[in-house]
Amino acid sequence: MKIKIARVASIIAALSFLALCLGIKWNLTGGWEGIYLLSGSNWRLEVTDDVFPEDVTRFIAGIPFGDFVNKQHRITPNDSHLLLNWNVKNGNGSIKNIFPDGKKLLINLSRFKSLEGYPHSGIFLGGGLSKNDPDYNANDKNQTGMAYFDGRRWIHIWCYVNEAIASAANPDKIIEPAKWKFVSSKIIEKGSMNITIESKHSAVVGGLPVTI
Repeated sequence: MKIKIARVASIIAALSFLALCLGIKWNLTGGWEGIYLLSGSNWRLEVTDDVFPEDVTRFIAGIPFGDFVNKQHRITPNDSHLLLNWNVKNGNGSIKNIFPDGKKLLINLSRFKSLEGYPHSGIFLGGGLSKNDPDYNANDKNQTGMAYFDGRRWIHIWCYVNEAIASAANPDKIIEPAKWKFVSSKIIEKGSMNITIESKHSAVVGGLPVTI
């Protein structure tokens, strides 16, 4: 057993060294929406398991893992129902309200990055669908944030919500959600008619610790 573990460790070390030599950045978030290869900026290439709208222009190739609909409740197609795809670890995902006539109302939560390139985590409106979603279309920007599908096309409703905070003593020092410490997220209720999710955060505002 010890010999096998040593061999595995050696292989991982060798692959990591090779990746470093080739200029490959490993960015595995734990979401495992798929495995994707992106062109890099400081790095030649980037390997990741999730692609945000900000990464689309860098996309080279990849394989989505499964169809998130397969993980949902099996319900009568003629009923209106909700579908939730939520990553508890990373605190992001999407909610769809699907109507009997095929129309849909979509809400993406924390599926985007800040201007500095930091991914958001928590219940913040914004971003696009994951690549393993059957409605995903990299060329359709109307399905980002909050959107409505009328049976033929996606209609964009809202892009994102800026929920930054600041102290009264220093109102110019804005702390965006991407810079809050993401503590945890939880699915409290998940059903075809009701969904409740929760995210917890912390930040230092005006020199004082704040729990959100």
